[in-house]
Amino acid sequence: MKKCGRLISILLVIVMLAGIAPAYAADSSSTVTEFSDVPSTAYYAEAVKWAVENGITSGTGENKFSPANTVTRAEAVTFLWRVAGEPNPASAASPFVDVTDSNAYYYKAVLWAAEQGIASGVGGDMFNLNGTLPYDQIFAFLCRAAGGTSSGSNWSEAAVSWAEEKGLTDGLSFTAKADCPRADVVYCLWKQLANESVSAGLSDLEGARAAIINGFLQLEASIDVSAYRIEASELEALAAEIVNVEGYDNYYGVTKFWCAEQPGTTAKALQVWYQYYNLEVAEQHRAESTKVKEAVDRIISEVVEPGMSDYETAKALHDYLVLNCAYDMRLYSGNMPDTAYTAYGALVDGTAVCAGYAKAYQALLEACGIECEYVSGYGNGGRHGWNIVQIGGEWYHVDTTWDDPIPDREGYVRYNYFLKSDAVMGRDHSGWNSSHACTSTKYDENLADSIEQVEQVQQEEAKQEILAACRETLTNLPYTSEAELQAAEDLSYDDMYVYIYFSGEQFDAVVLQSTLDEAKAIVSAANSDFELMLLSSQGKLCYRIFRGDVKQELDRRQANQQAEQDANVREIEELLKEAIRNNTDQTYNFYVTGYTDQEVKKACRNLSADGYSFDGFTAGEDYRLTAQYNGWVIINDPNWLEEEILRKVEIIQDAIRSGQTEVRLLPGSYENVGDFYCVIEAADRVKADGYSFDSYTAGVDYTISRAYILADSDGDVYVVQIEYPNN
Repeated sequence: MKKCGRLISILLVIVMLAGIAPAYAADSSSTVTEFSDVPSTAYYAEAVKWAVENGITSGTGENKFSPANTVTRAEAVTFLWRVAGEPNPASAASPFVDVTDSNAYYYKAVLWAAEQGIASGVGGDMFNLNGTLPYDQIFAFLCRAAGGTSSGSNWSEAAVSWAEEKGLTDGLSFTAKADCPRADVVYCLWKQLANESVSAGLSDLEGARAAIINGFLQLEASIDVSAYRIEASELEALAAEIVNVEGYDNYYGVTKFWCAEQPGTTAKALQVWYQYYNLEVAEQHRAESTKVKEAVDRIISEVVEPGMSDYETAKALHDYLVLNCAYDMRLYSGNMPDTAYTAYGALVDGTAVCAGYAKAYQALLEACGIECEYVSGYGNGGRHGWNIVQIGGEWYHVDTTWDDPIPDREGYVRYNYFLKSDAVMGRDHSGWNSSHACTSTKYDENLADSIEQVEQVQQEEAKQEILAACRETLTNLPYTSEAELQAAEDLSYDDMYVYIYFSGEQFDAVVLQSTLDEAKAIVSAANSDFELMLLSSQGKLCYRIFRGDVKQELDRRQANQQAEQDANVREIEELLKEAIRNNTDQTYNFYVTGYTDQEVKKACRNLSADGYSFDGFTAGEDYRLTAQYNGWVIINDPNWLEEEILRKVEIIQDAIRSGQTEVRLLPGSYENVGDFYCVIEAADRVKADGYSFDSYTAGVDYTISRAYILADSDGDVYVVQIEYPNN
């Protein structure tokens, strides 16, 4: 814990604030540029001198510093970037549409500040380079750069409070939302850093340490340490110390590192390979590692009591893991997260598969000083992971996964695989590779006399767990009574099936098949409408319960819904008939309210069927129905429609006779027909293959190349364009 605290402290104080290279260390022989607008008595005079000497900023030209000028967002992040030693951003690609010039002084600074969470954009993928900053935003930048947080709805208040607490505002007169001038930005930087960072410089070892940590955090494949005059083997030893952060599982995700220079020579760079080369993924890994460490510390403080033996500690932590972690059944539904394979899944999320159980148990025991290793092999024929543990100088197998019943049973722990010898584990585990043999049989007291007896005991235990899982599933089923089913609002056909998944690591198809009849009896006893069957697909084993009661309820609802819809359709049909009887207009808008559009359309289809007639009215001869939307139905006289279509046809034919290349058709005063129905129908008839009139034939003497609606100042018109192939 102390080592970790030291590293994090170095990270926040040295890397982010002081910088990792002595590029801006004060040179006692240098002279300070005198600015005509910076009086020596000004409260910010010493701060300006410090900033110029350390390369953080310079003047604005003509021997001016312009202390009253406001600071832009680009300038502010550049100040902080220079303080940090001008580190390269992890990505050279800008996420902001207004930050595109890679040669601009602010380019790397903006990218670095965004990656570090110091300054984000203003929305719309904009950084707003020239936007001025009020005091609270400057304080927020400084706070985040120092490793603090200032976010949420009260970020402004939090940032100002932080600045006041750190003494940055001593001697300043300001308002949080007022623009902050250059003088006060430099003054705050000087107040925060001058006494502890840049001017003090770093020792070679401290500088190299800070450079390595910063390089690890930024996933640098080659970390430059040439400025620190450190010997090659010493560099590798320092890197090994940093990589092995106490209590963390490879915090930085480093898989390999080396120095290309020979031992005894000065190192130039540390070469590094990483587990992840995506900065976002690496940061997530580090965050998860921290949470695992916190969980391990908490669990040990809760479970392990002073004076416990190694055996008692191993048992207590075994019990904790079994009782507080459940096997992740999402393995069988295909949506299991990667964390299920890690200690994070077992200790933080409380659900994991065998790898997560074993890694969590290893982390817990090693934190207590008990040697523990991860072992991979096979269990019941499938890939499996567990542990070997050293207790009293002897090594033993521990399989916390198989000691945890599946599905999970609250308060239940078993010890079938706790501190067992190779002989015991070899009966259902195989192919493992470990650095130690487990020969002691001290805790094998429940070892059966024969393999057959062991298998019988294990099969009986497995059967009882399977049956217990069935009973638990039945107990937790929703809406089991008729009243509950009828009251269920979101009932669907998916609810007809209930799945009980079993881990292939502990249960195989043989035991599930042999238990099937007993399981069926339990299920049918609960409800005669339930049916159980065994499914096996792509390595996933499960029982499936078919709920006949749900299907009956859904069928009842569907029948009621259909009956209601049929009744509504009949009502609509009567309304439409009455409208047809009473209609004297050639085209008529009729509105049906209180029904769905689907019901209205069905009624129109029924009344428009070929040969349908009522009271002397025949579909297609005496009326034409067109369902629109929101209950709107257009009732037309078919004879009148045909007359209108033929009038438009004659207009197009006249245009062809006279050799016109374009004719415009107005829809007329019958828009209720359905906008341009008549003119469109007329154009379609005239352009149809084989259509002829007089001595003209479509496709031979003329073609209608295009027909479209055109918005006109006098109203929309339908334009028909005509071409003549023989001309």
